[in-house]
Amino acid sequence: MKRFSYLLDTEHRNISSLTIDGKALIVAAHKLVFVLETLHEHVKQIHTSLIHLTTQLCEALKNFIQLLKEFSQNNSSNIQKFIVQFQSSIKTIMNIVQRIKQQCSVV
Repeated sequence: MKRFSYLLDTEHRNISSLTIDGKALIVAAHKLVFVLETLHEHVKQIHTSLIHLTTQLCEALKNFIQLLKEFSQNNSSNIQKFIVQFQSSIKTIMNIVQRIKQQCSVV
């Protein structure tokens, strides 16, 4: 936009050059609008993805809490099964957190 700041000067050269530069300013501004609209769409997609990932994380945490409750109430009757489920839940939570980090780094 600095390129077009001279158009604000009171001492204009000629109408032809002002018209040409005015049109160039319009083109540059339209390009900026396009970039901003594209960026806005990209941010909306990331926002939607983050909402989805947050929902997944909450669900995974809820399931993990339920698993811990069940295990504590069963007094470790089947510890091997618990360990497998425990590790699976931890992996799920860590994968979701990793995807959230990736989405945030895109922005």
